[in-house]
Amino acid sequence: MKNNYKNERPPLGRFKIVASLKTTVLFLIFSLYLAQANANDSNPIIQQQVSGLITDAEGVPLAGANILEKGTTNGTQTDFDGNFSLEVGDDAVLVVSYIGFATKEVSV
Repeated sequence: MKNNYKNERPPLGRFKIVASLKTTVLFLIFSLYLAQANANDSNPIIQQQVSGLITDAEGVPLAGANILEKGTTNGTQTDFDGNFSLEVGDDAVLVVSYIGFATKEVSV
């Protein structure tokens, strides 16, 4: 008589894969929860809008001058008329540079 019922256990490989997937999903959910909790607890950064005009000694606007907030990667360039606008942190120092001119640091 033939036995149609298998007395074998399912392979452990499949169980390990399912268990590792469940663990990974739980870890991701927990990580996202912690990231959200940390984002809500952080102190807001005070930003202020700074705008101005960059000119040379004779008053000619400098198009393409670089304005960078010191110590950050936050920066911009002047437009064709030498105007710029930038959001910076509290007590920021702006570093203004242009090819052929000395770099200047200006406190806000």
